[in-house]
Amino acid sequence: MTDFLESCKGQRMGAFSDHVFAPADTRERWPPERTFQLQHMRLDLTIDDEAKTVSGTATHRLAAINDGLKEVAFDQEGLDIRGVKDDSGKALEFEVHGEQLLVHLPRLVVKDTAVDAVCHGANVHVPGVAKLSPHIRRGQIVGVLTGKDEAVALAKAMMTSDEIVVAKRGVAADVARVLMNPGTYPKLWK
Repeated sequence: MTDFLESCKGQRMGAFSDHVFAPADTRERWPPERTFQLQHMRLDLTIDDEAKTVSGTATHRLAAINDGLKEVAFDQEGLDIRGVKDDSGKALEFEVHGEQLLVHLPRLVVKDTAVDAVCHGANVHVPGVAKLSPHIRRGQIVGVLTGKDEAVALAKAMMTSDEIVVAKRGVAADVARVLMNPGTYPKLWK
């Protein structure tokens, strides 16, 4: 399918004959309100004819594409959501508001002095952590934010919340994807 889509760039097609697809060398762009891209979705369903019910699991693999990935919203009209888990099977906080499911990422708030270092790809070290969500587990994906609630990066927790609070040093989180441009905050690291 990807090959087909690539071959369509720059082509005039069917009912859209008055529209031209982007040239092949065009860089992908996303609207600023879109914070993630769906990379893969898997449905495992069980149909019970006698009870007239359908139950199952929907697995979504997402990639952050713009600043602001602090929560992910899904449409869930008519569904009974019983739980949300990350890649490692750990439960994530979520809320259901009408027809919308909001999944909250655990947070590490870093000091202003650490922001630019993280923007350059440095891991989040314990001395740079200002605040954090309770119940962070090792291996869990966390949002790294500034004190102004700006998204800096996505990272994998290397320590639990309790370990970060008592530790004097060490890597609190391994940065997986930087979301903020370097230089947004002043360079205050050595």
